[in-house]
Amino acid sequence: MARTCHQGNSSCLAAFTLIELLVVVAIISILASIALPNFMEAVTRAKVSRVKSDLRTIATALETYAVDNNCYPPVPAVIGPRYRNLCPLTTPIAYISSVPRDPFNSVDPYGVEGCRTGVYAYGATPRTGPSIWILASDGPDRKLNVDPVDFLFYPGYGRLENLLVIYDPTNGTTSAGDIIRASDRTGG
Repeated sequence: MARTCHQGNSSCLAAFTLIELLVVVAIISILASIALPNFMEAVTRAKVSRVKSDLRTIATALETYAVDNNCYPPVPAVIGPRYRNLCPLTTPIAYISSVPRDPFNSVDPYGVEGCRTGVYAYGATPRTGPSIWILASDGPDRKLNVDPVDFLFYPGYGRLENLLVIYDPTNGTTSAGDIIRASDRTGG
């Protein structure tokens, strides 16, 4: 800190020099560059935890719906927007009060072109034979790696699991893959 004193005046002013200010700014920049990636990774891990919790909640609602109706909510034969697929869980009987939103703001490929609706994807097998379902979030990469609506055409996991790209945080927090939750039953 430099001191400047004026002639004929007994008071002195203390001020920082330009170099001192630049050093402080550089130190703060370095600390911010270290902290920001850690913060962003923590945010992603929190979103993954929320997705897993939401999928567990929806799974419970699906199973409750199935007990009451002897089948899972139907997936439209004509491909439609994601936001319609889980509506039977909220009306006329509320198995859940509202369908949770995907924190990764998933893309709805069958809705408005390129629109991110933030809705989880849902697919279920047709009513014939054992009925199974699958839920998915686009995950941290925000890309649709598997569409559960395709699940309609694959009644067993055997053929479908080759198509799944499942998110695994050990590959990096923002690695490719969807966060998947599937029914415990297997069809086929």
